[in-house]
Amino acid sequence: MIDFSSARKRMTSVFRAPDGTITVQIKGADSVIIPLLDRNHASYRYVGQTEANMEEYAKIGLRTLVIAQKTLKEHQYQDWNTKYIGAVSSVENREEMMEECAKLIENNFELVGATAIEDKL
Repeated sequence: MIDFSSARKRMTSVFRAPDGTITVQIKGADSVIIPLLDRNHASYRYVGQTEANMEEYAKIGLRTLVIAQKTLKEHQYQDWNTKYIGAVSSVENREEMMEECAKLIENNFELVGATAIEDKL
């Protein structure tokens, strides 16, 4: 898991399903997630409508998040995970190394959808 931070405005999780499929899921601010989407994926055609819906939700005071995902091949996951473990274990430059690991995996997502919730004080 790559934790949410106010600077990153997103959170990423990597899951291995019982069938061995490796999925990366990300959620966060539309301004951060939409640029990380794969423009060639069929789901990208829904970006415009999703953004319009989110704008309407924001106008009525709802907090919005975009959700996206992608599937990794085993070797992609192993390469990334080796670097991620090194970054997490690092004593020096940990934050910078973690950010570099995030950049390696946080790209080419397919749009899953968006959420809008009331976030009362």
